[in-house]
Amino acid sequence: MTVKPITGERHVLERNPYYWAVDPEGNQLPYIDRITMHLAEDPEVLNLRAISGEIDMQHRHIHMGKVPTLHANAQRGDYRVLLWPDWGGADCVVFVNQNYDGDPEIVRLLRSVDFRKALSLAIDREEINELIFLGIGQPRAFIPPPGTSYYPGSEFETLYANLDRDGANQLLDGLGLDKRDAQGFRLRSEGSDTLIVTLSAAKVSFLDYEGIAELLAGHWAEIGIKTHVSIQQMSLFQERMSAGQHQLHLWNPGGSENLWVYPLVMIPPAAWAPLVKRQNGSHDTTGVAPTKTIQQIIGLYELGIGLPHDERMKVGQEIWRLHAENLFLIGTVKLSPANNGVVVVKNNFRNVPNVAPNTPSLQNPGIARPETFFFE
Repeated sequence: MTVKPITGERHVLERNPYYWAVDPEGNQLPYIDRITMHLAEDPEVLNLRAISGEIDMQHRHIHMGKVPTLHANAQRGDYRVLLWPDWGGADCVVFVNQNYDGDPEIVRLLRSVDFRKALSLAIDREEINELIFLGIGQPRAFIPPPGTSYYPGSEFETLYANLDRDGANQLLDGLGLDKRDAQGFRLRSEGSDTLIVTLSAAKVSFLDYEGIAELLAGHWAEIGIKTHVSIQQMSLFQERMSAGQHQLHLWNPGGSENLWVYPLVMIPPAAWAPLVKRQNGSHDTTGVAPTKTIQQIIGLYELGIGLPHDERMKVGQEIWRLHAENLFLIGTVKLSPANNGVVVVKNNFRNVPNVAPNTPSLQNPGIARPETFFFE
């Protein structure tokens, strides 16, 4: 129960003696009497506290890039490092904004599936995995992992996700982008100026999105696409994302493995079509009208709401197939612990599972049963 609210430097909770659950021996849960959370000045301070062994357990905001340092200092800090892989469709995706309404040439390209395929085919996912994800993740397309309810099939694992610059170049040439400037970058279809697309990323977050953005800019330069990387403070990034002002942006699609529990990633209004508004039986006509494919995704989602589980699974798999084929979200690497899955636990802090489902739809770490954590 909260005894010091989250608005201060410390957020303090104490056990509820009337909590409804007991353990198999009849002992009252939760075991821990008091939890104190300290506000860190910035993520770097929090990570340094974890490395020095000052924190009993932390599963949020531990940076993927700190894993080698954490392991190197684990004995001195008397802690262990757990890695909980993310279950979403990818750990970082390129959101391709279908509601961008600026430069008409960019609008045309963002809404072209061939342009999205070209961007995807040009990505060197192995390099991103090695340099950003420490080789822990798996380079794959944007689909949920096998064994989850809405997995669309193995044929979608690498659909448009293998490095194929020749194929990407052919697609771009077919879009009228077959002329280049003196530096080798493609000209706009009318041939007047160099084509420039903008890729946005948040400055401070769980993952090195800035590093991924720079790698992607290099990959796309190999097929003649000049990319302006825009790094923004989180508040501005989110404001522009909600307003549909980004062209391309990077973020994680956590929770996307379960469409009906956590539809925010897959079903508009989502970050790749933030201005599309579902009607839901109302007569509200505000928002941008969905395209045929987007309306198909929305229709399948609304159909699935009223279906029993087995039938809903088939509908969900069809939604994933539409996403895999249309690349509104372009996957990079998945099944890593980058998003809230690097967990630091003191050695005397027990009953924390070595691996637990890492997904916001299960309110991690709640799925790990924190009421049963205890100090040895």
